[in-house]
Amino acid sequence: MLSLDLSFYNWELFTNYIMKGMLFSIQLTVIATVGGIILGTFLALMRLSGKPSLVYPATIYVNTMRSIPLV
Repeated sequence: MLSLDLSFYNWELFTNYIMKGMLFSIQLTVIATVGGIILGTFLALMRLSGKPSLVYPATIYVNTMRSIPLV
């Protein structure tokens, strides 16, 4: 019969570190999603405005971000 040694597992370790890390990851995901939606909408409105003073900076930013590899 296979018996696993789970003596390293500690509920206090789980609640103190793993749960805090998971909650931080969820918070970071929500903040990044909301920020991305706001920034993306703002840039899209700038590009669709038709005013060169808004279109060019937004276009430069978008094209620069597109050319950076996601590594």
